[in-house]
Amino acid sequence: MFRLALTTALLWILFLGVEVTARLRELYRTHPPVDLLIHFLSGWALAGTWILLVRRSKRTRSLDRTRAIGIVGTLAVSVLWEIGEMVEERIRVNPPHLLDPFLWDGVTDLLMALLGAGMAVVVLTRGQNSSGPAPRR
Repeated sequence: MFRLALTTALLWILFLGVEVTARLRELYRTHPPVDLLIHFLSGWALAGTWILLVRRSKRTRSLDRTRAIGIVGTLAVSVLWEIGEMVEERIRVNPPHLLDPFLWDGVTDLLMALLGAGMAVVVLTRGQNSSGPAPRR
């Protein structure tokens, strides 16, 4: 459990570090595809968080259910984030390089987050059996 918590914390640090760097160095303006990398990393961090929450809960869940919660939880948070971006654009004026084209930006952002989440659930649940977490070594 400690390794999963540490890995999840490191994933959040990586994601937030790249996000802050992209904003400070104006990479969204000079290198727009950085947005896809950031959504991919957010998918990893979110899925890690969901898996950690499932593993810490008192209820035993199957491996397939743990993975599904990691994916669906990531999707739910990502959809809410994209809705928040659309609302924010209606309230405050963003520079042109931060404006999201109507639908395509949100779709590609969600796909990248789901790709990251999918990879995360495979890697972070590797070694577990279908009846519960893997035995400690």
